[in-house]
Amino acid sequence: MARYNYAHKGYETVAEVEQAVTAFKTRLDNNPTDWCGAKPLINSHLISIQEDNSKPIETSEDTIVKSTSTNIQPVQTYEYGDALSDAEINALGGSNEKYYNVFAVHDGHNFTHVSELEAVEKILQIRTSYAKWREVNKYYDTEVSEGEDSIEINVINEDMSGYV
Repeated sequence: MARYNYAHKGYETVAEVEQAVTAFKTRLDNNPTDWCGAKPLINSHLISIQEDNSKPIETSEDTIVKSTSTNIQPVQTYEYGDALSDAEINALGGSNEKYYNVFAVHDGHNFTHVSELEAVEKILQIRTSYAKWREVNKYYDTEVSEGEDSIEINVINEDMSGYV
């Protein structure tokens, strides 16, 4: 069993942990598809949904279900394209002309029909959630006396405070 635990992975030495911290920081700065996905809006449709107050009508041959409702609700639906690459996500700017679906890969957050500016904000929020989940600002020494908890140690070789 590895002595140190950083970002849910085991390492034998502090030097290995520090290398992992630096590598993780680089990925947080450059690889958003590690924690989220983003898809561009390619089409939208307005559909109508009729309220369901169906009542079965029995005939000698069959049962027919017929809705008697006149309450029709309009619903906007969205069609999104293929997921953007890391480079495409990193290139997103502040336009409010394009719309996206942004979603987390680890905690279920899903934001539909957000402007490009909002997408950039959501991607950063999801990164923070991901970094907190992976505990990127600390590591644990698991070599302790029996019955004791591991020792929490703050990362010092990289400033990870901006991610959590």
